[in-house]
Amino acid sequence: MSAGEYGILNPHGEKYKSVLNQFNVSWHHPPNIKPRPSRVVRICGVTSPWRLREAYVKYKAALETRGKFSTRGMEPGNERRRWHGTISRGCKFLRDHLDDEGNCDDDINKCIVCSIINTGFRKPQPRVPSNQRFGFGVYLSSTSSKCDDYTGARVNNLAHAAQGRRLLILCKVAVGRARKLPGPAMNLVNAPQGFDSVIGDPAVYRGLRYDELVLYNTAAILPSYLIIYE
Repeated sequence: MSAGEYGILNPHGEKYKSVLNQFNVSWHHPPNIKPRPSRVVRICGVTSPWRLREAYVKYKAALETRGKFSTRGMEPGNERRRWHGTISRGCKFLRDHLDDEGNCDDDINKCIVCSIINTGFRKPQPRVPSNQRFGFGVYLSSTSSKCDDYTGARVNNLAHAAQGRRLLILCKVAVGRARKLPGPAMNLVNAPQGFDSVIGDPAVYRGLRYDELVLYNTAAILPSYLIIYE
């Protein structure tokens, strides 16, 4: 099995500054509810194996052919950068000392983060009853503080941020044509007909505090950066 690769970004470089700025400006929770992280430990650029990158490129191209987003001043395939939070306990990227670059092959069968980088995201299997607002897809958000909630173990089926050092994955996502839903659709296994993804927009969905993007085709998501913070 081929492994993905990583490299620690230079804090003075443009990529580092771009990721850090997106992390900071999208931390929307009030300080009394969720304090801002005390520091960023490092930011890594990650490169998944060729087959995952090729699948993403092909999927994005297919969306662009169908939707012609670039003719409307958008990125091809309506590409965006969105955050994903998951449990990273024990992951090599949390270590005090990490080689400047190398392979992301740290026990990928046990580490969720390394598994995502090396083998891609996994679409959850449908189950009854569902507890997912928009069904069985991969959830991301433009709000970093929302994704931070998912870095820890669930308590009574509610998400909680991990204590201490943790990380978020910043992904390239081919959004395509997105459907904004005004309420829950808990049994979705694919985007509604004529659409490629689903968005939960607080301006449309009453009671939703922060945005959600749900993708039902894992080829639409490519992990690009890790931000490690505490």
